[in-house]
Amino acid sequence: MGALARYRLREAEGGFVKKKSTKNPRGNFVMLYHDMIARAAWKSLNGNAQALYVHIAARYNGKNNGWISFSAREAAQVLHSSKDTAARTIKFLIDRGFITVAKRSGFNLKRGQDCATEYRLTEYSCNVTGEPATYKFKYWRRAKNGSENISRSDHGDRPVRPRGPTGPTTGTERNRSLD
Repeated sequence: MGALARYRLREAEGGFVKKKSTKNPRGNFVMLYHDMIARAAWKSLNGNAQALYVHIAARYNGKNNGWISFSAREAAQVLHSSKDTAARTIKFLIDRGFITVAKRSGFNLKRGQDCATEYRLTEYSCNVTGEPATYKFKYWRRAKNGSENISRSDHGDRPVRPRGPTGPTTGTERNRSLD
């Protein structure tokens, strides 16, 4: 008895077991890793920023990181707040390193195109450029005085010269301090 005959015999006897579906019966979900929510950057987020991150991450399907569009108006609807508050919240997520801008928004009058800014989640690799995950939120640290927050990912480990009242302000003082 050949392989094809055995196959037909099993099929006729009802011996084939239906393969289980790998899809989640309850639909899609957003995964927040313990490693991420235990970080100082996540703990520094307010409730609006945490909620908005979940909504942005919900648009990630495993193949569209770098193409996740989310406008300030959409964020305002999700957060039940003003557009200005939503825009500040998006900037807050960018400053903390949870998302980065992949493509800026714009409106072209000639083509009549209006497109929202497209974002990339830093915990996943970018599907547009192929760049690996950067995890920028891991490098965010609160400043020692507690009032200002800094991101190590922006400056690396190089020192940043202070500006304003703590640093040189006039040309003469600046030249003396550089000598």
